[in-house]
Amino acid sequence: MKLYPTSLLCLPKKKNNLEKLLSRRLYENGFKVYLGKTKGVIQGYAIITEEIGKFHPFTFIVGVTTQGKIKDVAVLVYRESRGGEVAKKTLPLSVSW
Repeated sequence: MKLYPTSLLCLPKKKNNLEKLLSRRLYENGFKVYLGKTKGVIQGYAIITEEIGKFHPFTFIVGVTTQGKIKDVAVLVYRESRGGEVAKKTLPLSVSW
């Protein structure tokens, strides 16, 4: 599989609609998106985004199938002084997709 980086820019109206759908504020105006392709066929997507922790943002990546289902989540950068266990690979996800 080969990855193709791209960016997804949210125009103000679409960003507002997405914020309403998510019931939260988006801090970015766009997202870094990677398309995973094999022989020209899209196999899935990976989106890098940030979320506010208690005091500081953390950066994570979300793997998404072509059906729009979350496949995997990994913390890339954790900036809080406590709770760094969430960034360790051995920590099981406690969320059921």
